Amino acid sequence: MVYNPFFRPAVQKIKTAILIFIGVGEKNVSFNKESVLKFTEKPEPPTKQELPRMNKKEFSTIRRNFGKSQLQISQLLGVSLKAVQSFEQGWRNIPVHVERQLLHLLALRQNTNRKGDPCWVLQKCSKEIRENCPAWEFKAGLFCWCICGTICHGKVQNSWQKKMKICRRCEVFKRSVSL
Repeated sequence: MVYNPFFRPAVQKIKTAILIFIGVGEKNVSFNKESVLKFTEKPEPPTKQELPRMNKKEFSTIRRNFGKSQLQISQLLGVSLKAVQSFEQGWRNIPVHVERQLLHLLALRQNTNRKGDPCWVLQKCSKEIRENCPAWEFKAGLFCWCICGTICHGKVQNSWQKKMKICRRCEVFKRSVSL
């Protein structure tokens, strides 16, 4: 390959952008005359906080409690049979929408949460918080755990995974879904 200095700035910008995108960072990158990548320091691997997710054992247990075959549960959840098999083998992570729907169906099946105080009573939410919370808006105080955007512990819960970290310890969820 012939080195053309005319293209060096463009090549360097593209490479730097890619490295920033993959998380290496611009400070840790340099290029020599031939635009060969050099790291000035070893990049730190990105840390990822492990959030609670439904695991293969929970998924299989719920399916068996329903008395459904893998084919039947796949139809109920709107996923392929291969997906259900992969979830139960641990080959694939269980997607958020599948986890949410399965937990919701379990709560409906168990029918234990139809009585009792809604979440805003148990959590002693102020009128202001209640009026801004989707659980209050949709009269879902017994199923607040399956709605993203609810206000739990004074903060809006936008992410299903972060929300479930809180919900799995909450009395409303425990009354709805006994795992």
